Amino acid sequence: MTLYLNTNVAYKDFQMLRNDKYFVDKSFIIEKVNERVKTKNRFLCITKPRRFGKTSVLNMLGAYYGKAYPAGELFSGLKVSESPDFTIHLNKYNLISFSMNELPGKGKTYQDYIGRFEANIRNDIREAYPQLDKKEFDSLSDLLTATGDEFIFVMEDEDFGIVAKRGNLC
Repeated sequence: MTLYLNTNVAYKDFQMLRNDKYFVDKSFIIEKVNERVKTKNRFLCITKPRRFGKTSVLNMLGAYYGKAYPAGELFSGLKVSESPDFTIHLNKYNLISFSMNELPGKGKTYQDYIGRFEANIRNDIREAYPQLDKKEFDSLSDLLTATGDEFIFVMEDEDFGIVAKRGNLC
C-alpha cells in the first residue's frame, strides 16, 4: 500500500477546498513556484502564521504538480489557468507528500521518527519501480535517482510547510 508516493490526498483535499463556498483563489502562487522548478533555487519554504492556509497551499501545489490525478479541470477558471505557462508543469511529476504532524506509533527518538518516513518512502518507490527492488542503495536520494523519473516533495510540519524539488531530478 502506497503511503506517500502519488496518493490522491492532495488532489482530493484541494478538490474539496475548491468546491467550498468560501474558497479564495491563491493559485497565482503556482506561477511563482514554477519559476523555481529545475533551478538552483528549487527548494522553497512556505511560512505563514497558524491557521492561514499553509495546508491548503500545499494541497493545491500537490494537486497541480502530481501526475497521479489529472487536475486541469480542477484549476480551470483559477488565476493560474490564465498564465501562458499553466500547462508546462501541470501533472508532470511524481509527488511524494507527507505530514510531519503524524506521530509515530513506535519509537521514541528523532532517528526513529525520520527513519519511519524514509522506510515508507523507500517501500513506495520499490513498489512503484519493481526493477529496483533487488538492488541496494546507500541513500534515498540514490534510489530516487535510479528511477530516472522526476519527483517533487511536499512536506508539511506543524508550524510550516516546505515544497522541495529533490536532487538533480526537478
